[in-house]
Order: sequence, then structure tokens, then C-alpha cells
Amino acid sequence: MQQSWSVGSNLKTGISVWLYSFTFLTCLMLADAFGDVTFTAGQYPDLSALWQEHKLDLVLTLISLISWFFCHKFKAQIRNIELEDKVLGNHITGQFLTWIALAIGIYSSVTSSAFLQWFSPAANAVGQAKYGIDLVLGFIALTLFGFIKHGSHVADKAKQQDKQQAEYINELHETIRLAPPRTFPHRLALYADVMEDFAVEVTASEWSDYLQKPEDERLAQCEDLLESQRSVIRACLVALARLAGHYDNAPLGNGSNLQYRANLMLTTHAQNPQRLAALGEEKDFEHRFNIGVAATPQYQLILDKRYSVLVDSDDVSIIDISEEDTHTNSQSNAQNNNRASFKACQFLHDDKVKNAIFPVYWSDEQSTTHNYYNMIGAPDALASCQPQFIPDTISRAKELGENGYSAPLAKQAVEYFTNDEKGRSIVSLPISSQRFMNHSLKPAKMVGVVNIYRNKKDIFSGNEKNFSLFCDFTLPLQLALARIISMHIAVLEDKADLQQNAALQKSEDVSPQTKPLKNNGNQIADEIY
Repeated sequence: MQQSWSVGSNLKTGISVWLYSFTFLTCLMLADAFGDVTFTAGQYPDLSALWQEHKLDLVLTLISLISWFFCHKFKAQIRNIELEDKVLGNHITGQFLTWIALAIGIYSSVTSSAFLQWFSPAANAVGQAKYGIDLVLGFIALTLFGFIKHGSHVADKAKQQDKQQAEYINELHETIRLAPPRTFPHRLALYADVMEDFAVEVTASEWSDYLQKPEDERLAQCEDLLESQRSVIRACLVALARLAGHYDNAPLGNGSNLQYRANLMLTTHAQNPQRLAALGEEKDFEHRFNIGVAATPQYQLILDKRYSVLVDSDDVSIIDISEEDTHTNSQSNAQNNNRASFKACQFLHDDKVKNAIFPVYWSDEQSTTHNYYNMIGAPDALASCQPQFIPDTISRAKELGENGYSAPLAKQAVEYFTNDEKGRSIVSLPISSQRFMNHSLKPAKMVGVVNIYRNKKDIFSGNEKNFSLFCDFTLPLQLALARIISMHIAVLEDKADLQQNAALQKSEDVSPQTKPLKNNGNQIADEIY
């Protein structure tokens, strides 16, 4: 088992220096003891005198071996391995050991007769080591030890370099794999420019004109303005879905078995029914994923199929520039002419999407219990104000019960995603025009949630890093879309107010009067920008 303790760096250095110094002295003392051994022709060497005269040397040798065993087992904790690598793994150390071995060889060759007289004495003679031979033996042992340690450190360093090289190659392969296609930056820049023009040149201009009109005209024209804004929103959703498919290198169009979709869920406070009233009657919307406990949602996400798209082609453009509009009305106002010629393509809404309302549980206390009440995907994205990545909706739904979610919610999730062929993998992006401010990361500041999903699992190659990069790349698009949605919501709420006022006036038989918008233009502009 790996040890968690460790000593200071200075103490590690001291232990390493002591260990090698002690080994050096031990080798010399052991060689000196062995030098006192005598050899007699035809007899075994007498080792009894060796034990009697060199007990201390032998004990120190035993201590050295035990020290090496202990220091090797816990080398990462008590030894300065980096310093040892620099010294023993250095190429100069190998050359130095080679020169010592050469010097020992020369000396042994010169004094070979003395070695023979010691190891192989003549008959009736006693072989004794001459002065200096014991030192030679000690340096032979030290040189052998040095070569072993040098080779070990060189081999370890080579393995470490190979490992680092392999990790670098793997990281390079991963970077190449995660990188978007070569044409992705061009499409991203194009869509960012177009969506910014949608926000400023089209939606903001129409919104400004709308503010100047009296109440009766606004009531008559608000639905036309809302539908015009929905066309822009659908075009923006197509852009985001196409970028997601392009990031995946997925073929898009009628001939592909991959179908990318996107939708927008509008955020509304549970106690404020204005936005829902402007979209239609509540009976037209299905309430999904009720948790079956006594808890009241703080917010709701409204899914209206008019804010959904199916990507059926890989075309780049999302604008419709008509030559007739461009060349007519040459005497009219230039700004109005430009606005008329710059239109969003008319993308149809996705007929397979059904209107629905999703509860979102959240409180200022940020109770973690509420996290187990929210469905995965868009509700989680709104409650956390963070993008959500679900590469396999069925697998994630089956894990809910094990992760502490309520049993009714987990059961509904499994049933829904198992039967939903459109969304086998989903990503959800909370949309706000103020995401650069930390205090704005609250559900009340989010105008909606954009869902991008496909009918096969592993969107963005099933890699969350890919999705994280996509979120960063498309941030300018998200901000432009947030401004468009903010103005759209303002018109929705104004429509609800106008309808309510018209009903009251009709019941009281009061003639209509010009009435300013409930939220004045400057206030809305401040909130959007």
C-alpha cells in the first residue's frame, strides 16, 4: 500500500548522502576484513579469525544491507530521488566509473602475481594478502555497485522519458480528436455575425418601432411581431444545431440516419402566468415530470413547439436576402430598406415536439435536496445555471434512482427517454445576456434554456471536453440569442397585459386610450444590454 507520509526535502538529501557514504565505508571495511583471510594449499580458508577480529565490520555490513532494504522500500518518502537521478543517472558518472574500472584492471594486472600467491599459495605455504590488495577489492565492490546503480537510474530515466513521450503523444492525439473540423471556425464566425445582426438590425429595430405605437395598434400587431421574432429564434436554433452536427463531423440532411434537433424552453416564474398566457391556454401544455411530493416549483420551463427545429440540411446560410427587396423602394429610408432585405430563413417548427411545462425547484438557500427534484437536462441547467451534458439519456435516466432522486421522478425519466427516439443524447445551455457577471448566475436571470439533441447517443463524440469547448466557442451566439429572447419575452408580456386590458375595457365598456408599455423601453434595454 502506498505511504502517505513523507519527510522534508533537506532531510531527504541528508538520508541519501548518508546512505551512499555509509555504503562506501562498509565496502572498504568489508574488503579490509576479507584481506585478512589466509589461504592454505589444499585447505578451506579459516574464517574463524575473520569473525573474531572483524565483528564490527560484519555488523556494519548487516546494518548497511538492512538500511538499503528499508530505504528502497520507502525511497519516495525518505530519499531525494531527484538528486540521486542527477548524480547517478548522469553520463559523467558512467565515464568516471569506467575510468576507475580501467585503473583497477591495470593495477590488478601489474600485481597479478601477488593475487595468485594469496589465493593459490605453494605447498606448505600460507597465502596472505599484501598491502593494497584489500583496497583494490573494496574499490572493485564499489565500482560494481556504482555500475548497477548507474544502469538502474539510466533505465528508470529512459522509462520515464518513454512514458512522458507516450503521454505527450496521447495528449496530442486527444487534442486532434477533440479539435473541431477545419471549416468550423468559418461557420462559427458567420453565424456569430448574422445572429448579432438579427439582434441589433432586425429584432431591436422592430422592438423600437413597436414601443412607439399606441395600445390598440400594439394589440393588433403584437402577434405578427411575435411570429417574426419566432422566425429569427428558429433560425438561431438551426445555427446552433448545425454547428453541433458540424463539430461532430456528422452528415446532416434527409439522407442521414443522424437527426439533430434544437428547441428553446422559455423561463417563467411559477407565480407569474403572463408568458404562458401569451403563448396559449394552459390546457394546451402537458405538465411533465411531477415529483409526487409536497414541493412547489419556483420556476417553470415552457416548451412551445413553435420554438423547435429539425435540421434537415447542411446548408450554411440562415438568412434570406431577396433581390426584389434589395432593389425596390430606392427612395425609402435606408435603414428600413436594409431591415426589409435582411430576413431570417423561414424554418418550419418541429411537428414531433409537443407543448409541455417542466417544473424547476430552486431556492435562495440552494438546498441540495432540490437537485434531486429537477429532471436531468433543461431543468437541471436552469437550476444550476450551468450547461448540462447527457451523452446517453437512457443510461443517465436509469441511474437517477441510484443517485438519490425520488422514485416517481426516476420512473418517469426512464419511461420518457426510453420511448423518446428524438433525444438519445442531449445538451442543455442556459441562456442569459449577463453570463459574464457572477451575481447573474441565478435562474431568475436566465431567459430560457436551449436544448440541442439527436436521435443517437454520444453527441459531441460522447466527450464532455468537446461539449465544454463548444460552449466556449458559441458564447457570442448565446449572448446574441439571449438579447433576441429578452425582447421576445417583453412582447409576450405586453401581449398578455394588452389582452387583459382589452378584456377589462370591454367589460366596463370603456373606450380604449393610448397606454404606455408596462415595462418602459429604457428599463428593458438596460436589462438586455
